[in-house]
Amino acid sequence: KKQLHAGVIAQEVDTNIPELINKNDDKKWSVNYDGLIPYLIESVKTINKDKKDMLHDIEELKRENEELKEKMTKYDLLFEQLLNK
Repeated sequence: KKQLHAGVIAQEVDTNIPELINKNDDKKWSVNYDGLIPYLIESVKTINKDKKDMLHDIEELKRENEELKEKMTKYDLLFEQLLNK
């Protein structure tokens, strides 16, 4: 049975969190995966907060959109009344 392994690219991690990268003399790079865990947890927290904020914004925009639709309906009626005079 073949095992599947996942990982990250050390050069990509190095651009954001260089302290997690070990560079050997023979130009082989390795990642401190244990050190990566707190960054991943904080990233998930940030994503969850951003999602919550965006969902709140969407609900507010929906409400504003409904209010504008109601106003437009009233303006349409008024405009039609003005045209029929």
